[in-house]
Amino acid sequence: MRTPTLALVLGLTFACDSADEATAESSPQPASAEENSSPQPDAASAFSEYQRKSMRAEAMVSGRMIADLLRVMVSNGETPASIPVTPPPGSCCKQDKGVCPIDDGSWSDPAWKALGFSPTAPHRYSFGVDVDGSKVSVTATADLDCDGTLSTYTYEGTIADGDIDFGDYEAVETNPLD
Repeated sequence: MRTPTLALVLGLTFACDSADEATAESSPQPASAEENSSPQPDAASAFSEYQRKSMRAEAMVSGRMIADLLRVMVSNGETPASIPVTPPPGSCCKQDKGVCPIDDGSWSDPAWKALGFSPTAPHRYSFGVDVDGSKVSVTATADLDCDGTLSTYTYEGTIADGDIDFGDYEAVETNPLD
């Protein structure tokens, strides 16, 4: 009776030793000094990327808000009008901290008033609406790094049957985050 127990114990010991060796082979080993010298993204570049993504979000959220307000307007039987880009494209980067202050005077155009849109916080983007027959475009434009190159996000829609169809609300991006 002792022999099977001994074989079982030896078998388990062998199995445990094999598992330890397999684990050791698959476990990551400490990197050598050479391997550790590869460049890693630093906190400053990670923060910069975060800022760039938050700037894109401003364009996307406000652009979609304007598109939604246009849909409400059309569903109420009103005809939207083109609205000039407000404030002038690229002007926000020249302001303090690279943002335009909340300025109700900039948004006093009767078409903005009728739409019910004005930024509620300092902003980097200029916004406009272009209506050409049944075609509608909502744009968000900014010169994020003040280098003269504009980033533009455009929502395209079609007016039909008392609604505006913006599809799946995918914005066309030109020079995104530039």
